[in-house]
Amino acid sequence: MRELVARIQAVLRRNQEAPKRFELLRAGEIVLDERTYTVTVKGAPVSLTPIEFALLAVLMRSPGCVFSRPELVDHLVESNFTGLDSTLNVHIRNLRLKIEDDPANPLYIETVFGVGYRFHNIH
Repeated sequence: MRELVARIQAVLRRNQEAPKRFELLRAGEIVLDERTYTVTVKGAPVSLTPIEFALLAVLMRSPGCVFSRPELVDHLVESNFTGLDSTLNVHIRNLRLKIEDDPANPLYIETVFGVGYRFHNIH
């Protein structure tokens, strides 16, 4: 039922929003280009799944903000994410493996225990 409500809300948002603006997001050595659907880390291209790309974009757009798992799932519904909150942990882990120098001690995607995840904008 929660997934159905999230999908309906996503459709309503799409119909009410202005045309999508593509952004070039930068944080530290990560560059995410929504127009070309590419991510580079230290100048090297990184291959992300559509869910990983959308997840990284959501986090990078709001550095410092903590997102709960349900909030992230709501944002990802537009990217056809149909997993559970617990599935999100796997996507975060895989994303860290691809963008972090040391995934065990991440600089960019921080876990806020008992709450969710936060993105650090490292200059």
